[in-house]
Amino acid sequence: MDDLDDVRAALGYATVNLAGASYGTQAALVYMRRHGAHVRSAFLVGVAPPDFRLPLPFARAAQHALDLTLADCAAEPACHAAFPDPAREFAAVLSRFDHGPLRVTMADPGTQKPRTVALERESYVEHLRLMLYTTFGARQVPAIVHQAYIGNFLPFQAAAVRGAGGMSRGMYFSVTCSEDVPFITERAVVEETRGTFLGDRRVRAHQAACDEWPRAEVPRGFLDPVTSDVPTVLYSGEADGSTPEWIAAAAARFLTNGRLIHVPHSGHQIAGQCGWDLMRDFITQASARGLDASCVGGVKRPPFALELP
Repeated sequence: MDDLDDVRAALGYATVNLAGASYGTQAALVYMRRHGAHVRSAFLVGVAPPDFRLPLPFARAAQHALDLTLADCAAEPACHAAFPDPAREFAAVLSRFDHGPLRVTMADPGTQKPRTVALERESYVEHLRLMLYTTFGARQVPAIVHQAYIGNFLPFQAAAVRGAGGMSRGMYFSVTCSEDVPFITERAVVEETRGTFLGDRRVRAHQAACDEWPRAEVPRGFLDPVTSDVPTVLYSGEADGSTPEWIAAAAARFLTNGRLIHVPHSGHQIAGQCGWDLMRDFITQASARGLDASCVGGVKRPPFALELP
């Protein structure tokens, strides 16, 4: 963020507007802490403040997103008719992993011919977690769970492959192994993962990877809440399976000119034109107080997928 401020100065801007999503919100908040005098406004989507301690919140966030997804399926007549009890089916699929990996049929990526492979529980729940990031991915979850329940894991494989890629693993570990994982305590792991379908394996696998990865020494003060009077909007989806709204609410308490906008039925995403209009209007006026956010009341979850290729 100091480098970013050098760029701002070189371009000749006295102040800048910040727009960040996901990890970009953490970058923006750190910039506000270090160079707040040069920030005119900040619009943050899917808030992950410096004390986020990735991947610790994922288990509760994914469980919350799954619970909302299944509740919304039950409330949608077509989804409920197609999948009357997805929660029971999901629990049944998970129980099959109690004795170890499942032998399932999937398509060979090279030949597209069927192959029997071992599917571990951790792979199954992690890819479902990724589907729950956004409502666009979550719309497939009841159908994918149902197909797995009847023994067909091909739709799960197709969705998992579509969701793969796009991540720079080296940067991901260099950042998280320095700024997040060292501050995760054993007590926090137990408390934050208890009673969730993801469990603690996602955190522990990340910790094990960081044991092997070079990292920087980051002072514990990095986790301190960011206090600022910069006009800030924290745009938080109710069904965000990655950065849950209670994280944004905690961060908002320290932003005196901040405003938390709760977006119903929305995930880790901008909710269509309403969200983009809010960002435009907010940055234009650089004030959250008079911002008309009533359009979020009309945000709806996309229809659930009833059939899958």
